[in-house]
Amino acid sequence: MITRKLKKCFVCDVPSVLWKANPPMCKDCYQRHKNSLTQTTDGNVAKPFKYRTTEIRKISDKQKKLNVAYLAQRAVYLKNNPFCKVGIEGCMGKATQVHHKKSRGQYLLQDSTWLPICAYCHHQVETRPQWAKENGFSLSRLEKI
Repeated sequence: MITRKLKKCFVCDVPSVLWKANPPMCKDCYQRHKNSLTQTTDGNVAKPFKYRTTEIRKISDKQKKLNVAYLAQRAVYLKNNPFCKVGIEGCMGKATQVHHKKSRGQYLLQDSTWLPICAYCHHQVETRPQWAKENGFSLSRLEKI
């Protein structure tokens, strides 16, 4: 096997295999040099790409306001409707959650599409959508109210 000769890097002065660059340099120095300078199509040197340092918000300001209004309205709704309306075998009886029969999106604050429900029944309604639609616990998103 042929081994390459080690020569001193012109940048860091460490003996290593040199890369074709002007001046010749080791692999580490070449990568740093390559990352610091980026050639554009017209031959000019461009600044290196800067990555986004701020985090993208997970919830918009508008949605935060809707969520605050929803939580207040939900508390009143559960206080006025304390019992689970599904009542299947295994039901806990007390409504602790609100099921959105027609999804949350534009119907988030419309309590006409809400259903007071316990955690067990809510799990059953969510995991068995065909059964829930047949029994009126869920509504199709495509049909008008």
